[in-house]
Amino acid sequence: MKIKTLLFIFFHTTLYSHAQSLEGLKSVFGTEFNIQTNERGFELQKKDFISIKDYQLYQNDVRDSVAFELIFLNIESDIDALNYLDLTNHERKIIIGSDRKKLRNEYSLNRNDENLRRDLYQNKLLEPLLIPLIVPFWKRQLQSAPYTFDDRNVFYSSPENKELYSILLNHWKIAQTSQHPNDLINVIAKTHLAFNVDAPAVGLSSQNIDGYFSWKKERIAAILKTNGIPLEIRIEGVEENTNLDYSIQRVDLIKQWGISYKDYQSFLNHVEDSLLREYLFFNITNDKEAFRYLDDEKYPFDFFYFSQLHGEPFGFDRTRNRSYHNLNYTSRIHKKTPEVKNLIKKFYNEVKNEEIPHIFIEVDAKKQMLNYTDVEYSNDYYHLKRDDLYTLDSIKVNPSKITENEADILLLLTYKEALAFYHWKYPIKKSSNKNDWKEFVFPSQEEFILLKEGTVNDINVSIPIKTFSYKVLLNN
Repeated sequence: MKIKTLLFIFFHTTLYSHAQSLEGLKSVFGTEFNIQTNERGFELQKKDFISIKDYQLYQNDVRDSVAFELIFLNIESDIDALNYLDLTNHERKIIIGSDRKKLRNEYSLNRNDENLRRDLYQNKLLEPLLIPLIVPFWKRQLQSAPYTFDDRNVFYSSPENKELYSILLNHWKIAQTSQHPNDLINVIAKTHLAFNVDAPAVGLSSQNIDGYFSWKKERIAAILKTNGIPLEIRIEGVEENTNLDYSIQRVDLIKQWGISYKDYQSFLNHVEDSLLREYLFFNITNDKEAFRYLDDEKYPFDFFYFSQLHGEPFGFDRTRNRSYHNLNYTSRIHKKTPEVKNLIKKFYNEVKNEEIPHIFIEVDAKKQMLNYTDVEYSNDYYHLKRDDLYTLDSIKVNPSKITENEADILLLLTYKEALAFYHWKYPIKKSSNKNDWKEFVFPSQEEFILLKEGTVNDINVSIPIKTFSYKVLLNN
């Protein structure tokens, strides 16, 4: 009788504990997972696919950890280095001057310090320590927001098996069937990270998935421990083939690709003004006056910064400075000063009736797909040569070609001249989720011919992709 009573008490205590754990799991994980019990414990099924937002949480966490590590190991001052370790005041006093690699094996990174986190990627003097984790400041101005980081250089180290996993999301794979750099498929690939963070994370490799699951398992284990739920964890992946469907109606394309005289004249004025400022920058005698034509407020030239990054300061070397800065379009041109007046006259004599180049940034998603090819990642990969994320291109335009009386500007333009205009009016490097992605779809040469004839067709594409989800098995 006593044994039966003990078994009864144990059985009901276990049921109560199980129910209590279920309610605890629902309160902690209920928004992300559907939770149910099974014969061994609990099953948490992710409600949706792994989204860009989900995967970016993983990427950001790994990047921050790598950045803290790089700064701690490489910053010059030992005192400053200790700020990046989680230490008590007493520990700081007794370990200063110790070998940093040894210290790193003994202490955790101080990743909860809000001041350090805030300055992590914004402190320009720290940037040389983070190369090649981040794209340099002077290149960021040439690229849209998603390209701040070069994830070809970033790896997650699993605490479970000590394996290295690349966090690179090769979303460029969307562009596999793209026909030219500005078609709908290419544009979707270029804007996928910026425009819809709730969309599926496209381009995940088996290595990405294994690393993500290892990271997710570590986070879930920490949450369970904090909430006093002692359960074993296993994650099983689920994959599914689906499609991303997009379309643009012909009426929208005709409106989108139309070019008015007013807009085209504004474009020509911009090109001419850009070239004039460039010409003045390189030809004005006085350095101080010349540097007024560069935008050095948003991306100021810093001798210490460049000496750290390149080995020596470049001072007032104009060619080098121009490659690091955009032109300053707000600085006033002193047209009445004798030297500037003479240079302007020479400039217009040189460009009169000449085709002049419009320079723009081009990102071809299909080429980037090859730039991010899957390889066996290792620490040696840090030292491999990697191409830039963009290419610099130019198209010549003829300022004297168009007059105000022209009824249809399109009929007078070549395909490349129209393309130069589209790149100016809809610069994808300034894209954000507030923009309409359709703005950045430009015609192919064949579509441009049809546009002139007024017979543009609808564009409909269906991009095959693979999505991933998972379930978490929690066993007693």
